[in-house]
Amino acid sequence: MSNVLTFPGNHPASNVRELHNVSFNYGVGTARPGRKRANMHTFVFRSYELILASSEAALVRDVRCDTQKAASKLNAIRQQIKRDREHAAAREDLLTRAEAKLAAAVDAARPIRSVEG
Repeated sequence: MSNVLTFPGNHPASNVRELHNVSFNYGVGTARPGRKRANMHTFVFRSYELILASSEAALVRDVRCDTQKAASKLNAIRQQIKRDREHAAAREDLLTRAEAKLAAAVDAARPIRSVEG
């Protein structure tokens, strides 16, 4: 029963303890005075799927809101395309060499038929 959830008003189970992780600290006073606390929208731009699914107007609006984040996402897309192309070329080279070597071995293993018939 280590996966028991407790709800407000219930007594916590003996094996449930509070999470003390600084990356999940949402308590009062975590934001600097005079600044709003950041949320996930502050840190990430749309995913590739959401970029494709969004209308042009909505995408332009989001780019205008944070041009630097959009440029960073565009750069990441270009870098990923480059890595994917390099990986695909290396994979094609590997498969081509393996195919040639295996085809030669299969041909060498076949019994030789006499030309005389």
